[in-house]
Amino acid sequence: MQQAIVHCLRGMDQHAHRAYPWPGPKLLAALREAPVPGHPDPSARYVSVVPAPTPAGAHPDDGVEVLRHASAELHNPVVQARLVTAAGPVRILAWVFMHAVDTYEVDPPQVVRYIDAVDVDGTAYVLTRFQDQPEGVVAVDPAPEPGTSDVLDLLRSLAQLLRPGT
Repeated sequence: MQQAIVHCLRGMDQHAHRAYPWPGPKLLAALREAPVPGHPDPSARYVSVVPAPTPAGAHPDDGVEVLRHASAELHNPVVQARLVTAAGPVRILAWVFMHAVDTYEVDPPQVVRYIDAVDVDGTAYVLTRFQDQPEGVVAVDPAPEPGTSDVLDLLRSLAQLLRPGT
């Protein structure tokens, strides 16, 4: 499953690079797995990216604040019930958040695009792309330490909602 998630993150990055002015929009999305319609192998699956609504009340310049508001909305039991009902035969694999950060760790400072994801088993994925690079680099951490990233902590919280039996 890791390869499918990494492939989706790279695809999101390439799409943002081609379709939007740098660095691209903030986006909260779910990665979903579903059966391939009409495929001769009934176990065949595909992974798709499904945008999740982000609240208008959050300050658009603060990515973490946007994610906090969206996370609070998605923790609402009514919204959770709608997600489960709408999902049908699909399975949500991970929550993904695409955002940009000004970094002063390089000279001259640059805007860096991040695409962070946490899958239902808690594995964290972080794609980092500098504007002058041809593609982003993906780091995978199977056991990220809580508290090291507000974004990953919020995504982990959303992923825990999706674990079977919780």
